[in-house]
Amino acid sequence: NRQLSAHVQQPFTINANAFNRLALFRRLLLAAQRAGELSVSVAPDPAENCVVGFRRLAVHKIPEFNARVREMIERDPEGVWKKVNGKGGTALKQPTAPLYEALRKIGVRPAGAR
Repeated sequence: NRQLSAHVQQPFTINANAFNRLALFRRLLLAAQRAGELSVSVAPDPAENCVVGFRRLAVHKIPEFNARVREMIERDPEGVWKKVNGKGGTALKQPTAPLYEALRKIGVRPAGAR
C-alpha cells in the first residue's frame, strides 16, 4: 500500500494498483491538457482539490479525450487497469468504465450532477 496525502485533508491508504492507476491518469490529464483537449482549475488551497490535483476539469474535446482514456486502458503495459474488474488479463467490454468509476469514487461529477 502507498500513502497518498497530497491534495487531501487527511492522508489515506490505497493499494498499489489504485495508486498506479491514479498516477497514470494524472499523466494522461497533463498530456490531454497540452493537446488542448481539456483544462483544469486548481484551488489555491490544496485541500479543495481532488486527489489527482484539480478542483474543476473541463473537457473541451470529449471524443478525443475518451479515445485517449480508452487507449491508456487498452494498452495497459503495467497491467493495472485490467485488474480493476477482477478478471486478471481479460479484455474489458467497456474499457473506459474503470477510470470513470474511479473518478466517481473520488468525487468527480459531470457539471450539473449531484
